[in-house]
Amino acid sequence: MDDTFVRNDEKRLKGSWFTAPSGRAESYGFKLDPEKGVFGISKGEWFGKRSALLVIDMQNYSILPRWRFVEALFGEPEMRRRVYPDYYERLEKIVVPNIVTLIELFRTRSLKIVFVQYASELPGFEDMSPYHRYIWSEIERNTGIPYTPDSGSFEIIDEIRHRIRDEDIYLKKITNGAFASTRLDTILKNLGIRSLVVCGAWTNCCVETTVREAFDRGYLVNLVDDACIASGREFHEATLLNLGAFYCNVCTTEEAVGAMSLRTPGP
Repeated sequence: MDDTFVRNDEKRLKGSWFTAPSGRAESYGFKLDPEKGVFGISKGEWFGKRSALLVIDMQNYSILPRWRFVEALFGEPEMRRRVYPDYYERLEKIVVPNIVTLIELFRTRSLKIVFVQYASELPGFEDMSPYHRYIWSEIERNTGIPYTPDSGSFEIIDEIRHRIRDEDIYLKKITNGAFASTRLDTILKNLGIRSLVVCGAWTNCCVETTVREAFDRGYLVNLVDDACIASGREFHEATLLNLGAFYCNVCTTEEAVGAMSLRTPGP
């Protein structure tokens, strides 16, 4: 399997046109490095003591094949061809292990971890928007499987759920973005968090929306390529191309681990 999707500098533009002079660092509250930084901002600002890990929507319905979510959502042949032929294999062999690696990294360095779960808490998805209610009702109809708060469909997968601890932040959302329907921004700001390392599902949906929300709220965002899954290869590559050019630092798990190891002390 090819696990290298958007890896070259031509696709990962990295904000290379930013040439802010380093002498103006005091004006922005962070160190600038126009030569080696990301968007002209020193790499040390992107990973460090004020970083938090954000794990988005790693839930049974879209991760485990028995829920038939992907098949229901992409039932038409034209859409089916856009789905990863190795969707579940990529999850099992690449994405989930890399997310576990990131969780263990942040845990050993005593840094905050945020788990976000996309879930309705009312029958019939009454707390969600009309569009979301319609989509979920159609998925139920197409699969014959109940997607209800007590069905287990919205639970976080076991490999990750068993790693959640009391000191972690656990939030439920009813929107694509993790900021729009939760207290996430208030919590992060109260904790003094300045940068985020983001992973989860789907790259082109809830992950992308969350990255944009975080960017607009002033966070430096690191999006971990091989710790995310999208509904299809084309969607994954296109999302990373656009976000990496304007909104975030796109990196691999190995790069994130290396950067955190260099810039944060152990417990």
